[in-house]
Amino acid sequence: GILKTEEDRKCFAKHFTDADRHDLRMIAHQYASNEGCKIKMKPTADKSVRTDNIYAEQYMIMKGGLRHGDFDNSHCCPDCSYEDLITFNCKTVSQVANQWLDCSSDEGPEKFLNKHINITEAIRDCAPK
Repeated sequence: GILKTEEDRKCFAKHFTDADRHDLRMIAHQYASNEGCKIKMKPTADKSVRTDNIYAEQYMIMKGGLRHGDFDNSHCCPDCSYEDLITFNCKTVSQVANQWLDCSSDEGPEKFLNKHINITEAIRDCAPK
């Protein structure tokens, strides 16, 4: 990936906007409440296995906002409760944002947020030269 170190990722996270952070919270909620397959943002139930979903490179910026794009480190967890999933998934997306994201509510902002990260600027600022 372009972001090689933890410092590169922290720098990149500083470029996220309120809209991006909102989208990350919504991803955590959507996965935890998915009716067909409640999703844990981790490849297996094995606690020793880490996930790559903590890295910004696993997400895409689309016209409609930030989306999770790499599903190989996520799995269906039919026996998991919504509370357990939202807690785990929120911790995961909070690591992407490099700050705690409050996922206690899935309510959106009063007005639609459409100002998203400028990827070109973030990479120029944060990727190793």
